Amino acid sequence: LQTHETANKRDLDGVLLLRPTLPRSPVGAAMEFELSMASKRFEKEAAKRKQADRARLERQRRERELADRKKQELEAAAAAERAAAAEAAEKLRQKHDALLEKNKGVWYTQALVPQLTLSAEAKGIRRRADKISLPRSFGEALVPQHDASKHGPMFFELALGTRLTHATLLDFEAPEGVVGLPPKVMRCLGLAADSTSDAPAAADGVAAARAVAGGSQNDGAAVASGRLTVTYRTLRAGTYAKLQPVSAGFQRDVGDIKSALELELQTHATLSEGDTVIVRSLEDGSAHELRVVSLMPEPAVSVIDTDLEVDIAPSVEAEAAQAAELARKAREAELARQAETERARREAEEMAQRTALLEAAAAARAAAALALAPEPDEGDGVLTVMVKLPTGDRATRRFERKEPLEHVFHFVDTLDLGEAAALGSHTDGYRLPSQFPP
Repeated sequence: LQTHETANKRDLDGVLLLRPTLPRSPVGAAMEFELSMASKRFEKEAAKRKQADRARLERQRRERELADRKKQELEAAAAAERAAAAEAAEKLRQKHDALLEKNKGVWYTQALVPQLTLSAEAKGIRRRADKISLPRSFGEALVPQHDASKHGPMFFELALGTRLTHATLLDFEAPEGVVGLPPKVMRCLGLAADSTSDAPAAADGVAAARAVAGGSQNDGAAVASGRLTVTYRTLRAGTYAKLQPVSAGFQRDVGDIKSALELELQTHATLSEGDTVIVRSLEDGSAHELRVVSLMPEPAVSVIDTDLEVDIAPSVEAEAAQAAELARKAREAELARQAETERARREAEEMAQRTALLEAAAAARAAAALALAPEPDEGDGVLTVMVKLPTGDRATRRFERKEPLEHVFHFVDTLDLGEAAALGSHTDGYRLPSQFPP
């Protein structure tokens, strides 16, 4: 039996066994190659599947983390909203308690839609500027709590966003869900009712008030402004008010300011800091807007049957002009400061440059003195050279006749030729302008 290759192996008894290896056929080799390629493809596909599984698991992990973060954010936002709501409720409760105590046990509030009303003007009521009309339900809730002998007149706080003013009661005849506001209250709340100026008193009060409302023919024209909060309040009698005209011509145009103010304030029952009051000249009827800057003893007061001390502050225009003048002076002072700083900087630079030039000239003189040969004694072959300096001074030195002329220049280089020369006003080097004898 012939074989291409043998494998020697001994069995347990030490007998040498010969195991023949048959040659592989071409078909077997092809099958083995295909099996090897298939095995490699399987391994590659398995590696791809494993990699895809890892990517899928990583994607799912990130999705879970994202979902957890969103859940935590939603829970935190909900907790913050609950905390804010609780805080707002606590503030409302505290405000309610404070108002209940201040109002001597009376409290009521309602959110109502504002409408322009001209009823007080039409009825010829003197303190018509801040008389409001409330719905019947408001009165049914408030009147049982209110004792006029104990609590006095009914006053109300009107809040719309950040704006706040106060008013007194006209009647409880407004439609449900509505509060009727006169032009002055509308203006103080910033409502768009064309009420930027109060109408002058006229025999036909309704016509005058309609003129304020922009010519409207319907008393009670609705104002698209949302709801405002009306809350019962008690107000103390005012003792002091500081008013500020908007126009710089107020004092010049109004003339009798005291009488004009008294006439206007007689149409009011309340004043609030931030309100605007329209005062008219008794001479020509020109209107001037005044802002309520400060009040005493509280930021909102009653002006019914009280002696009110009034101060008139400089006008808004005057303050603006004064502020502009102060700003102009500040700019001029700043420009002057900058100019002074620049001048000092230039002087410092010039001084530093001058010092550097003088030090360089002194160093050059010292170097020239070191390079100069010792001065010879008087005698034969020695001459004396006199140099007239730019300063007017003269300098002399002895030289041997055999020395080159360059030594004379070195000697001159050791001399102090004056500050002008050191600072560079003289040309470097030397020239021969004349000689003697010719």
